[in-house]
Amino acid sequence: MVKVIEGIFVSSAALNVQQERLDLLSQDLENINTCGYKKRSLIIENNFKDLVNSNTESLLKKNIKDIPEINYSGLAPFIAHDYTDFSPAVMKETKVPTDFALNSEGFFVIQTSDNEQYTRNGTFSIDADGYLVNISGNKVLGEDGPLKTGAQNFLLAKDGAITVNGQSAGKIRVVTFEEPQLLLYEGSGCFSQPSQGAGLKDEENPQISRGFLELANVDLPDDMVNMIEISRTYEANQRVIRTQDDLLGKAIQIGNAK
Repeated sequence: MVKVIEGIFVSSAALNVQQERLDLLSQDLENINTCGYKKRSLIIENNFKDLVNSNTESLLKKNIKDIPEINYSGLAPFIAHDYTDFSPAVMKETKVPTDFALNSEGFFVIQTSDNEQYTRNGTFSIDADGYLVNISGNKVLGEDGPLKTGAQNFLLAKDGAITVNGQSAGKIRVVTFEEPQLLLYEGSGCFSQPSQGAGLKDEENPQISRGFLELANVDLPDDMVNMIEISRTYEANQRVIRTQDDLLGKAIQIGNAK
């Protein structure tokens, strides 16, 4: 009966892992048209390696009797951590003067009401006050604060320096991170730093293309294959749980009969 209960535990843990995978996959598919979006994945592990290592010495000595009875609940899969794939995606030419794409590993900096956020989504526009803003209406930051261009007919150098009517209007701030995997996803292709930071550094010589946007790095065919695999794995574990539950019920009936 104990083994049946352990089996139910392992299969239930597997269901939870597949649900987490499905949630992340759904997020990726929802953002397939979000410029600058970076796909996310899970690192899934179990304790099988530890189980094998703990019994290796006894196996080598052929002391089979010294090998402890396996606790199958230790084989349950679990999520070690999630990670974001920051690899660059395809650039699309839009010819829109306020669309920007980064040709480096950096991020644009956005000022929200709560904090600074960082994004590869360069879908910008000019607001009623003449400031460069993102799709949420939050100001895009330059090296000296929010960037005010006044109109779309400004000049943009490759390094992000902006000129309006022959006068400098600032330089687009671009930052990098020593530990980008620590960044927290905020939605719309934006990230924030955790309380301990992520090793932010200002990029000295960014390379910015005007009239281009970086697309999401989501691979639709690959994600559809993964979704089918998740569905099949989920259904298989459900069947295992039902079978084990039936066995447990029969074992209880036999025990009660005695």
